[in-house]
Amino acid sequence: QLFIVGKMADAQYQQAAACATYLAEQQVQVTATLEPYFETQFEQRIKELGHLYGGAFCAHKPVEPLCFGVTPGPQPRVMYFRTHNKFLGWAKKVYQYEDKTNLALYSRRARAALNAALAEPGKQYCTIMIQVDEDPPDTLAFELFADICPETCKNFLAMISSGKLTNCPFHRIVEGAWVQTGDLEDGSGGNSAPVDGPPEGFRDESFQAQHTTTGILGMANRGENSNGSQFYITLRALPFLNGKCVAFGRVIRGMRALKVLGQLATVNERPSANARIVGATSALGEGA
Repeated sequence: QLFIVGKMADAQYQQAAACATYLAEQQVQVTATLEPYFETQFEQRIKELGHLYGGAFCAHKPVEPLCFGVTPGPQPRVMYFRTHNKFLGWAKKVYQYEDKTNLALYSRRARAALNAALAEPGKQYCTIMIQVDEDPPDTLAFELFADICPETCKNFLAMISSGKLTNCPFHRIVEGAWVQTGDLEDGSGGNSAPVDGPPEGFRDESFQAQHTTTGILGMANRGENSNGSQFYITLRALPFLNGKCVAFGRVIRGMRALKVLGQLATVNERPSANARIVGATSALGEGA
């Protein structure tokens, strides 16, 4: 069984996926499992497979799709391919597979796959630009769970379109847990009112999404049904927040920037550096 795991927007992933699909169609003993992901989810999947198989899987870099095969039987053998070109070379040697397709076609296929994913109903997307002191700005891209939290997502997008997030500081960093921002008044962390809603906050819309991994976007609150403008991004799985805080999105690109934020020095959980949002848009740029 062949497994092709990668970023849907990556032409190399699309090329390897085409090869695996062809082999599965032509060879009765071959099956193919394709796993297209956004950037962050691909990185997380690599870690999962590293825990499962160990060895070279642990060292795999997300610049390449992860291609491997597993033979059936009571003692399965795992074949790992360091690059997609190694996989294509194996396919040529064993099955005489040859791909003379221009890579530009796979680039177009990659863009089409990303556009199709972005057009799926029930999801919305946005980006936030962050800056630490005078370092170059970096970007966090989010998928919002509008299918299960439409009002929460609407409030978040209203904050973005209002422009009030610009220059809003990350006022709280809990080491190894989460980063927090969204005080639109003075950045102290003491204020959290919806941009368009009752000042006491709005209801907990749904606890369906869980805090299962790094990069979950959720609403900070002061208790039940008190959601306002403050939000957090998790730095690891935080199951104790399930049922207490509304998770309504996830990071799909920009984990390096989130890691930098999470490692900033703090005093009483407030970062010593000037970490802030410098821009936001309710659209998704290239490279997800």
